[in-house]
Amino acid sequence: MNIVVTERDKKLLRLVACLAIIVIFGMYLIRPAMEKHETLQNEYDAAEQKQQEYQTQIAALATIDDIIAQNEAALNTASEKYYKGDLETRQMDDIITGIALENGLFPQSLTLMEAAPGAVSAYLAEQEAAQTDGSADTSSDAESAASNDDTSATLIQPDNYIYIGNAAGEDYYMTVGDKEKLYTVDYSVVNAMNFDLDSMLQKETFPSIGSDNIKKVTITKAGETTEYDADNSDQSDDITAIGGGLGAAYFVDCVDYSVQADELDQYGLGEAQRTTVTVVYTDSNDKEQTFTLYVGGRDESDAYNYVQMDGSKMVNTMTKEVVNNILNIEEE
Repeated sequence: MNIVVTERDKKLLRLVACLAIIVIFGMYLIRPAMEKHETLQNEYDAAEQKQQEYQTQIAALATIDDIIAQNEAALNTASEKYYKGDLETRQMDDIITGIALENGLFPQSLTLMEAAPGAVSAYLAEQEAAQTDGSADTSSDAESAASNDDTSATLIQPDNYIYIGNAAGEDYYMTVGDKEKLYTVDYSVVNAMNFDLDSMLQKETFPSIGSDNIKKVTITKAGETTEYDADNSDQSDDITAIGGGLGAAYFVDCVDYSVQADELDQYGLGEAQRTTVTVVYTDSNDKEQTFTLYVGGRDESDAYNYVQMDGSKMVNTMTKEVVNNILNIEEE
């Protein structure tokens, strides 16, 4: 059988071959390329979106820095009234007592312990036990106080006690009286309760005297008296030295706030031992005043003299250098 391929058939075969080539080319070359293009386009769009997000974040950094700075400033301002770090027991004692005094409270007792959750009840129990143990020792004193002053007796009753417990964050646990209710109080209240006898003492101050307002100085020691007169030009250097000492004079410490007459000798302030300095001067109102200072012996350190103002029961200390200037003496 002979197959005759005409020219028309040849054209058809060529057309079919071209179509087949086009289909194969599309399936294995164009389609994968388009799919890859689509994938790359999606990745490009995602990367572009990320870039925009990063640019937005970068632009916001300056604003964030400003917000952080503002917040830090606000935090510093808000935390100024609070203590930073752990406080020593002594510091806490000062804080508590100070707050109590500022609020008109007079603490009877104060005990500071290590902070422990749920320790308030134990603290109160300890206080009650201490009161019970000490009741035998204090009963006679309490009865005496009650017989002499009913008001004082009322003030020391346990119902009026203030009990301060452990720290509760920035506050402290507190209860009063019968301890049925538990409170928290600001640390400043606790600070008011810290005081001692020395802090309650109204100390003496030295009058304002100097070489410019001295009129006359009389120094008496062991019956011998030396007088200095500001109007005597021959004694101008002496008045200047004495005035310098008086101008620099101050009381360093009060060693006895209520000295008895029989105790003066131990300070060298007995009448037979002391040196008496009497100064006539003019005050700020140009009125003539008289001031008398008694100078006693040295303390154990040999750095301070015991001194006492005339009419006072307080014994104070003053540096020996100032005392030597007041007495117009030079010590080798």
